[in-house]
Amino acid sequence: MTVQVMLNVSEELYQQYLLLAQIIGRDVTELMTAKLEDRENIGVEQLSDAEVLRLADAKMPADQSQRLHELLELNSEGELDTAGQEELDTLMEIYDRGNLLKAQGALEVVRRGLNVT
Repeated sequence: MTVQVMLNVSEELYQQYLLLAQIIGRDVTELMTAKLEDRENIGVEQLSDAEVLRLADAKMPADQSQRLHELLELNSEGELDTAGQEELDTLMEIYDRGNLLKAQGALEVVRRGLNVT
């Protein structure tokens, strides 16, 4: 039996789970529910080999990457307005979180001795 519950979580927590879910190809609700029910640690050591390999090979989506580069260029030229700076900050947070997850995935790949081609 399940009961539907609505929770308010921080944007940062949601974004962390959403990014992980997108990278490994799982549903964000499934990951958060598993964590709440303590079925899974949701650490990289709990992921399947295929999920770990996807995580280690993750890249920022092309549209976000392109926009990040545009904003960085505007910023270096001193042409970034307040809204642009906020967007740049958000994209940099996404980029940093993604790199952290990618590094954790790469470490787990090495720990498991998985063959990367």
